[in-house]
Amino acid sequence: MKKYLLIIIFIFCNQLFSQNLTIDELINLRDSNISSVEEFLSGKQWKLIKSEEPTERNFGSIMFAYNKSDYDNSATSFVRYIYSNTSYTRRIGIQINSLEKYNSYLSRIKQVIGCKLISTKINDDGILKVYGCKGITFMVKVKSTSNYYITILDNSDYYQSYVHDENEQMDYNTLMWENSYVDTLTTTKKYFRDVQKKKIVKKIKK
Repeated sequence: MKKYLLIIIFIFCNQLFSQNLTIDELINLRDSNISSVEEFLSGKQWKLIKSEEPTERNFGSIMFAYNKSDYDNSATSFVRYIYSNTSYTRRIGIQINSLEKYNSYLSRIKQVIGCKLISTKINDDGILKVYGCKGITFMVKVKSTSNYYITILDNSDYYQSYVHDENEQMDYNTLMWENSYVDTLTTTKKYFRDVQKKKIVKKIKK
């Protein structure tokens, strides 16, 4: 009897302190407006901890925490939703510290949603992997501190905001978790201009 009681307590505590969002819910939230995101997360006991209005240079964002400590800024998990009033840009990212949850998300991304690994980049604070499929990109950051970050965005947003010349490549933290700068027109135009030049050169060679 005591054994079963311990199992029940363990399951209850695990549910209480583990964040309760699926990867599919995050995908749906990315396409939602601010009100829908707030109401959905609040209904699942996520607490709004920060909000920023969009400016000419920065995107707007709202951040939520799950099981946030009353004594400091720590929490079981964080979600950040990024939006723009002047474009269709929508991003959503989640920060977790559970290896089990990370593996569950990754399995869903690869095996069910069907995304393929596009690139892997190693830097001082961890590994950044990018998975892509039709219409959507997942940027997965694994840090040595056992923190995991998953950001969901449109393919076009990813290529315009992140995939440039190596010397101009925007840092992942800037893209999602820090200032979230608006895509500069010069960088975006340069990317598409270079692509167009390559197409023209190919035609000339033919």
